[in-house]
Amino acid sequence: MPNKKIAILVAQQDFRDEEYFIPKAVFEQQGIEVTTVSKKKGDILGVFGGVGVADIAFSDVKINDFDCFVFVGGSGAMKDLDNKDVYKIAQQAIDKDKLVGAICIASAILANSGVLKGKKATDWSSNMDK
Repeated sequence: MPNKKIAILVAQQDFRDEEYFIPKAVFEQQGIEVTTVSKKKGDILGVFGGVGVADIAFSDVKINDFDCFVFVGGSGAMKDLDNKDVYKIAQQAIDKDKLVGAICIASAILANSGVLKGKKATDWSSNMDK
């Protein structure tokens, strides 16, 4: 899979560490170039204290630069990713036939963006998130 590029969209703070760091490591071990995308460029902080770096902001995403888009969950996802800017990324990715995935609660972002309309999906749910 060399020469493939994945954008991982993650909350600036309170993403699930294992939902970001593990997939990122697996992708990189396969020779895939990973770009971390968040509300703003700079430090990102996981709910369990993991620290990473956002390479670019949501506003700087160019859909054609990536083969795949992965949305990461965690309590921060509904705060930072559940908005029109991120919905636009999901919609444009689907329109360009890019591979799009979400982990845990982040599938709600895809649902809210409208890209799951008419599709079956599995999502994590909690009364705290309703």
